[in-house]
Amino acid sequence: MVEAIAILVVLAVATAFGLWKWFVLNADEKADAGYVATGEHEALLGKEGVAYTPLRPSGTGLIDGRRVNVAADGEFIERDSQIRVVEVEGNRIVVRKAEDAN
Repeated sequence: MVEAIAILVVLAVATAFGLWKWFVLNADEKADAGYVATGEHEALLGKEGVAYTPLRPSGTGLIDGRRVNVAADGEFIERDSQIRVVEVEGNRIVVRKAEDAN
């Protein structure tokens, strides 16, 4: 009971003196300040590459000379298999075997 009262007193004092600003992040991440949402992978849609690691279902692919985290759409894909990007949603890159991607 004493602990609860102490917490309430601390909260009241912190609110009254504006001490919350030391504990709360007030920064905005706006596009005009250079912050960009994760749309950098959109350019990979439809491109082909190679499975750098086995994809069961996720792993690493080598696409456009870059290593990226990818997820197989469905089945296991062996290392060194040709893959094609079929879906990009934020940071999630979905691939299929290149011959199955159509």
